[in-house]
Amino acid sequence: MEDSREKNQLLRELYQIKKDIIKFKNELNGLARQMDGMEVDLNVSKNRVQEIEEDITATQEVNVNLQVLLERAVNKQKETDVYATREMKNIHSNLANVSRFFKYKKSGYKYKYASGGL
Repeated sequence: MEDSREKNQLLRELYQIKKDIIKFKNELNGLARQMDGMEVDLNVSKNRVQEIEEDITATQEVNVNLQVLLERAVNKQKETDVYATREMKNIHSNLANVSRFFKYKKSGYKYKYASGGL
């Protein structure tokens, strides 16, 4: 009878071990599914990071292009300012010459009028 009890005890232990192995296997399967999900999430994150890096690169290129355009515009404005200043000086000089001319003519007419020439 002792053999029978030992045999039953052994069978119960084997059955418990079998249940534990099945439980362990199910837990491993669950972990494998979680890892698969994590792998998918990592791939999505990796792709998103790559998209963001591409966007940053594109933005940096646009910024460089805008900086070049801004520098050109500033230089063109400086050139225009120099040209406008030069033209304003020329206009001022021409107006001064015209003013002197009319003063000269006016004084000449006064002289002729005063001397009876007109």
